[in-house]
Amino acid sequence: MNGAGNWAAISSLVAKNGSGSHTAVGGNITIAHGLGVTPKLVRISAYARKSSGVDLESNGAYNGTTNSCAYRYYNSGGSTDGIGNSTTRIIYLDEGINTAAFTATMDSTNITLTANSDGKDFNYEWEAIG
Repeated sequence: MNGAGNWAAISSLVAKNGSGSHTAVGGNITIAHGLGVTPKLVRISAYARKSSGVDLESNGAYNGTTNSCAYRYYNSGGSTDGIGNSTTRIIYLDEGINTAAFTATMDSTNITLTANSDGKDFNYEWEAIG
């Protein structure tokens, strides 16, 4: 909001986004964000599916200080499902057997997702705002 009480465009912010995939036991993920400055915020959405019909979803953010995410575990057979949140990870995908858990750091060139646990294939979409 500007001094006159009207909404004004924020012209100094630039956003970039993309997508990718990760193979279990693939290690850390490095994403070249292309902003030319260290992002103020990074968001990652990650999705995985187990052959038995288990859908996993994680939506996370990192602001340069705190990694956090909300996640969903769902078994299409109805026997187990759950939701949760993490204040230490940007990605958390857990099917009870294999887990993918990552924390984020960033600089003016890359977003680095460091594997805390890396036992799950998944796809992800990322956004960086700087």
